Amino acid sequence: MESTDPTKVSVMISYSHQDTDVMLNIRDLLTENNFEVWVDTKLKGGSKFFESIGSAIIGCDIFLFLLTKDSVASKFCEDEVSLARISEKKMVPVTYCNFREVIASMSPALRLILSSTQWICLDPGLQDAENNDKIVKSVKEASQTDKEETSNLPHNEDHEEDAESVVTKHQELHRADPNHT
Repeated sequence: MESTDPTKVSVMISYSHQDTDVMLNIRDLLTENNFEVWVDTKLKGGSKFFESIGSAIIGCDIFLFLLTKDSVASKFCEDEVSLARISEKKMVPVTYCNFREVIASMSPALRLILSSTQWICLDPGLQDAENNDKIVKSVKEASQTDKEETSNLPHNEDHEEDAESVVTKHQELHRADPNHT
């Protein structure tokens, strides 16, 4: 999805269709903040579904993954995350759900791919404007970071101790899977 406006950063959103309302809010928020956003709602009947989504991932600047129990259980979403990873896309995982419940629903492959990336964990206790600021700030930061730096990109302003929080999250990923060595 090459940006039609070279001054705009392009964002592809991967999500489960059960989370369409949340995705639409994020899409509108990013569009209002001058990002070019691609979601699969742009597909028309008869579209080459996989080719269109794959092209959008390969062509985007930022890959935003909306992490929920439904999206991490989706083979389609997992494939999209995998393509974004091998295409060296800057990833911004966003969750508004219970962190541990999401991890427990993840496949080992998805855990591995996302374990080195700081997630944005939206706080249901915050006002929408505060959560929205976190999303916009994280996408802007990701767009200004070199690809090599994205695997440990600090996305959450509440995590000044980013290295420690990444280690803690990584440990929780392993504890959630007792068969993992």
